[in-house]
Amino acid sequence: MPTHKIIIISNTVFNLVNFRKNLISTLVDKDFDVVAVAPLDDYISNLDNLKCKLEIIPSASRKVHVLNDILLIFRYFVIFSRVKPDIVLSYTSKPNIYGSLVARVLGISIVNNISGLGTPFIQGGWLEYIVGLLYKISLKKSKYVFFQNKDDQKIFIDNNFVSSKEVGVIPGSGIDLTYFLPDVSTSNIDKRNVVFLLIARMMRDKGIEEFVEAARKIKKSYKNVSFQLLGYIDIKSKVAISVNDIKSWENEGIIEYLGHTEDVRPFIAMADCVVLPSYREGTPRSLLEAASMGKPIIATNVAGCKEVVDDGINGYLCDAYNSDDLAHKMQHILALDSISIEKMGMASRKKMENEFDEKIVINKYLSVINGIIGHK
Repeated sequence: MPTHKIIIISNTVFNLVNFRKNLISTLVDKDFDVVAVAPLDDYISNLDNLKCKLEIIPSASRKVHVLNDILLIFRYFVIFSRVKPDIVLSYTSKPNIYGSLVARVLGISIVNNISGLGTPFIQGGWLEYIVGLLYKISLKKSKYVFFQNKDDQKIFIDNNFVSSKEVGVIPGSGIDLTYFLPDVSTSNIDKRNVVFLLIARMMRDKGIEEFVEAARKIKKSYKNVSFQLLGYIDIKSKVAISVNDIKSWENEGIIEYLGHTEDVRPFIAMADCVVLPSYREGTPRSLLEAASMGKPIIATNVAGCKEVVDDGINGYLCDAYNSDDLAHKMQHILALDSISIEKMGMASRKKMENEFDEKIVINKYLSVINGIIGHK
């Protein structure tokens, strides 16, 4: 029996290595011939351990750039035509849109993953209309479309971007519960200084400014509280937080910027609460990682974030764009004793085990893939 071929496309190798590693490994172990398609980046060597092939393509930046986008479409066409995959699995916006258009032309089955609607759907206006139209055209012939929360799925169904029959919701990219473990040896519960940590790309859409303003409010009343930012400064984004902004906040004594890291676990372990005041998400990885490591979490009551928080049980939900409410929820954490903090962290871990285990995501993908192959 011939080996079935699967192409996996994304906007970065980082995305594939950090969020799809175990899915790729599972497919390879099940004798699928897997070809990863992504732009060159620093994570390229990490794919060697996954035993899949790699095809390098132009960078799939978030901005619209006509020539680069045409080149990206052409490269997809060349690779898909040469490899002749049974199925394409696509992640992130441009691979979803352009990869689906090429797969449709070539008659190849494609399974999409809408990991979040991002800036166009946050800001609205003409950009939301254009992106929505592109999704509607490109996803028309998709075999299956995964969403990471019910709100995003409803938007796509209500606007006829997709058929309600060939869609499903998965718990984000899931979380590897064996990798993100509670670390009691570095617990901060009994120390005086309380640490609030925000892990994200340094963008306004992530609620960075609200986090800083809430920190400023808290520090007026509490002495032994620290606020940390961890993540990449995306200077190419229109909604990026600038280096000067971060330096200014540090000089003011409001936050500590920890830079960017490949391993967030030591930083989560040293935090008391992980915060994400984002305006909208698919399913935020940083919250899954923190919850899996047994930390209380604070997040905005918006699509993608609210699914991860059981308000008052494993953390708190706050209003988006509202630093006052965020500060209020931080005060809830500060008012808890060590036993209550630990109990909330244990509830986080339990929620991850019950609802967000990576195995749930992998099994759903295998079910869809086997269904498609079975009908060929």
